[in-house]
Amino acid sequence: MTLTKITAKIHPKIWERFSNEAESMFLKKAAYLDHLIGIETKHLKADMEGCVLSKQAKRFIAGELKRKDPINVNIEVRQLTSDALKLVVDEHNLVRDAFINRLLYFFCAPDTLMLSIDVPTTVRNLNSLGGNLPMSPARALAWIHDDPLFYLRETLREGQSGIYNVGLLGLEWMACFIDDKFVPGTAAFLEQKQHDNFLFDSL
Repeated sequence: MTLTKITAKIHPKIWERFSNEAESMFLKKAAYLDHLIGIETKHLKADMEGCVLSKQAKRFIAGELKRKDPINVNIEVRQLTSDALKLVVDEHNLVRDAFINRLLYFFCAPDTLMLSIDVPTTVRNLNSLGGNLPMSPARALAWIHDDPLFYLRETLREGQSGIYNVGLLGLEWMACFIDDKFVPGTAAFLEQKQHDNFLFDSL
């Protein structure tokens, strides 16, 4: 198995929380992070279907992330994981580190996140989401380990959203896609502002 290192800029609080969660669950942090990125890259691609981040939006997201004083984290992943992620990032012109921050944020998802995106803080009906959690504790742990964001992803899909395209107001620094009409300084943003002003003045 060929390994490679990628350096990601991660919000300090997100990295601390992920590290603490991984330790509390007796997970090998580096190996599990590779596992997570490998799983979620295909779901990122699905959520980004038909979307290409503009240069202005990419610059805006990267700038917002930089304002958070992120720390540089060296992540050792399989070459296969790195290559697959690069393909999706290049195809949709994404800010790679915004995706990684968002992935870790959702993995450690606090109740405040659930409430902000109108998702229950507990899984209320396993069957309705198509998940059959094994009764065996060992098998149940393995099932969740294989796709830890499954129930959150399926719940969001019921509302026609995905983990990587649902809006997070005020957290643009971990956005995978933003329409130009929400990016300050773009022609679309100014046009939208003029439209909003017109509607307000018409009241």
